[in-house]
Amino acid sequence: MLGPIAVVVLDADPAARAFLRDAAEDAGAAGDRRVSVFEAEDGAEAARLIARQNPALVIGEVLVDKLSGLALLRQIQRHRAPERRPAFVFVTQMDTDADRAWGLRCGASAYFGKPCDRAALIRALRDGLLAVTGGSNSGSS
Repeated sequence: MLGPIAVVVLDADPAARAFLRDAAEDAGAAGDRRVSVFEAEDGAEAARLIARQNPALVIGEVLVDKLSGLALLRQIQRHRAPERRPAFVFVTQMDTDADRAWGLRCGASAYFGKPCDRAALIRALRDGLLAVTGGSNSGSS
């Protein structure tokens, strides 16, 4: 049996982290995979978790302390080989069309404004997990 897929959830708000954690777990289940969720309340903590856990997916807010979600994404892109980069999905208060376009241009797999549709988020997370792990039956984690 394959081990769980690591996912990092980034948001300063504990309720938002719980929503994102639950969505990540449901997305993993939809792809027949278990996920281990690691939570961070600021960008610096998320960067440490990413270095330690090597997640397949990072889900979170752009507007966080110490290192913004977009800065974190750019840092990962600069310092990791493409095959070692997690998928990034933003669920953020920065919700204009320009914000969304910028987030996607920076490399986010998906970009949602808050509040977001849970079903659409789960689909995007499942797709992000499948893209990074090569599908539910791959041997990588």
